Amino acid sequence: MEEDLKLFGRRIVAIANTAAALLSALYFVAQFLTPAEHPPGQLPNVGAGVLAIFGFAVLAMNFLRLVYLRSGRRDQEGPLTSRAANGSVQVSREAIVAALRSAGEALDEVSRVRVQVSNPGKRRILIVAQYLAREGVPILDLSGKLRTVLRERFLGMVQLEKEARLDIEITFEGFHGKLRSPQPDAQKERAEEADATGEGPAVHPFTGPRYPIDDDEAVS
Repeated sequence: MEEDLKLFGRRIVAIANTAAALLSALYFVAQFLTPAEHPPGQLPNVGAGVLAIFGFAVLAMNFLRLVYLRSGRRDQEGPLTSRAANGSVQVSREAIVAALRSAGEALDEVSRVRVQVSNPGKRRILIVAQYLAREGVPILDLSGKLRTVLRERFLGMVQLEKEARLDIEITFEGFHGKLRSPQPDAQKERAEEADATGEGPAVHPFTGPRYPIDDDEAVS
C-alpha cells in the first residue's frame, strides 16, 4: 500500500514536470512571435506572479519527491511468484525471509542468521545469508550445511520456472556463544537408535527385585 502511494505521487510529480516544461515552451514561443504587443516577461492575460507561483509549486513538488518519494531497490521489493501446474501464487518476500532465518537458526551450530532475498535478474533469485556460528564449529562444513538448508526451505515455498536460477551467497561474520550440549531427551533417543542398529549394547538400569518372589522356584 505504501509503495502504491509513492508510485502515485511520483506520477503526479512527473505530470507536473511535463506541464511545466510545456508551459515554458509555449511562453517562449509566444514571446518570440509577439515581441512588440506584449512586454517582456508577461504572457497575454497571464501575470508574472501566476507563473512564479506555478514554478515554485513545481520546485516544491520535486523537492518532496526527492525527500519522501524515493523508490527503494526494486530487486528487494514485492512478492515472489511461485509457479504451479494449476496456477501461480504470490509469496510475500517477508514471509520467505522469516522462514529462511528460522530454518538457519534451527541448526545447533548457528547462533544468528540474517537473510536477504532479491531478484537482480529477470530469471535469477539471489539469497544472501550472513551468519554467526558457535565456538569450535568447522566453518566450511557448516556453510555447506546452511546452504543446503536454505535451498530446501526456499524451494519448499517457491517453485521456480525451469529457466530460473537460484544463487545462495553465504558470509561468515564470526563466532558467538558456545555449542549447546545435547538435551537428555536427545541423548536417550541416540541410545535407543544405537540399540536398534546394534551399534552399542542396551543398558538397562537395575531397579531392584521384583515382587512377589516364588520360594519354590528359588529352592529348586
